[in-house]
Amino acid sequence: MQMKTLFIFLALVSPFDSNALADVSKSPGMEDDQGLEQTLFYGGDIITMEGDKPTYVEAVLERNGEIIYVGTKLSALNDFRGKKTEFNLEGKTMMPGFIEPHLHPSIAAIMLPTDTIAPHEWKKPDGIARAA
Repeated sequence: MQMKTLFIFLALVSPFDSNALADVSKSPGMEDDQGLEQTLFYGGDIITMEGDKPTYVEAVLERNGEIIYVGTKLSALNDFRGKKTEFNLEGKTMMPGFIEPHLHPSIAAIMLPTDTIAPHEWKKPDGIARAA
């Protein structure tokens, strides 16, 4: 049943999808950006953490949840087509998010759904595990 649904979807969508055969050799900023959500961050200390030492840049351009450009504000404005929402950091600092390495997500994924036997109550996503 799923294969039939996929076939029907492709049959209906493919003839109308002008981007399906788009030239993938275009530079990152020169594709048809119309209608895409883009946010330009500027006006603060933007730290990229590229390499061994922090690197400061003037602007970051984000599109649909992905960083697509890091560099000067002028290049971000001129080299990427489409509407941009500008966000002035007003002197604040923007930097990458950090992951806590001691959380061990794979262990949490195994432990959290199982029954917990602990000397104290343990608050879990699906409720409280009572103390044993």
